[in-house]
Amino acid sequence: MPSNGPSETDIAAVMQAVPGTTRDQAIAQLSQTSGGSGAPASASDPSLWWSGETHTAMEQTQRQKGRPTEKPEAGTHTTDITKTASEASQWLQDQWYNQTPEYKKVVDQMIRAGIVAPNAQIDQVQAGWNKILGLAVNSWNSSGAKISPFDYLAHWADLNNQDLATGKTHTSTSTSVNKTSAADIQGRYQGVAANNLGRDATPAELAAAASKVQGLESANPNVTNTTTTYDANGNATNSSSVTSGGLGSSGIDEALRQQSMSATDYGAYQAAGHLFPALLNAIGAMNSAGA
Repeated sequence: MPSNGPSETDIAAVMQAVPGTTRDQAIAQLSQTSGGSGAPASASDPSLWWSGETHTAMEQTQRQKGRPTEKPEAGTHTTDITKTASEASQWLQDQWYNQTPEYKKVVDQMIRAGIVAPNAQIDQVQAGWNKILGLAVNSWNSSGAKISPFDYLAHWADLNNQDLATGKTHTSTSTSVNKTSAADIQGRYQGVAANNLGRDATPAELAAAASKVQGLESANPNVTNTTTTYDANGNATNSSSVTSGGLGSSGIDEALRQQSMSATDYGAYQAAGHLFPALLNAIGAMNSAGA
């Protein structure tokens, strides 16, 4: 989702999910969950509405006594079911591990809602799910509204889907950082030090080289733009991704070269490397002239 504030679709989805919610309240709820924690900062593990189950009176009695159900009786009873935020978050992990239809349905709705890209990994899906949980938590704790995370997600997907007619496309952007290991960077820097300084790099220089390169990699992430085409039912029919950015191998080489130039003996070694051959040539010329 965009980092510069909730989109109009997000705001409308929250207002639609909880009737009576004002625009300002929807923005506030979305802002509270923008970090993906799935819970308000004031509660360590708050509860949220999950679902309701309807049982016959006999079934309910046996459930309370911890015994199997016997012959059903007339009449029904609805059990309110809640989960803590951590339980609801773990639910998605369990569904992903078993690749259940429920997990696939959640992912499909997240794609249609524009929360994740079609090729999203589990950590991205989990972050989106935690955001939905945060909205459900806020509704449950602030107003007592029985809006489950599934209700929120369905509203979000349906609302966003209104903009996805046949042949329309949706573009999402994700970033990632490819970090080279410290050992690999230090191995490459030894070669640079040998060429530019005429010696082995010190432990401090190796650590500084690794820190410099990894810092540049964090500052220059890979940016992936995924464009997906949907049919009238909101099903993805085609998807393509283009990745740009990143430091790359040449960027690492340049960073290591610049790192070697900061060594105090860089100038002296470079000067010696240029002047000594010139001195030998001069001596050779003098000998030739005197011969």
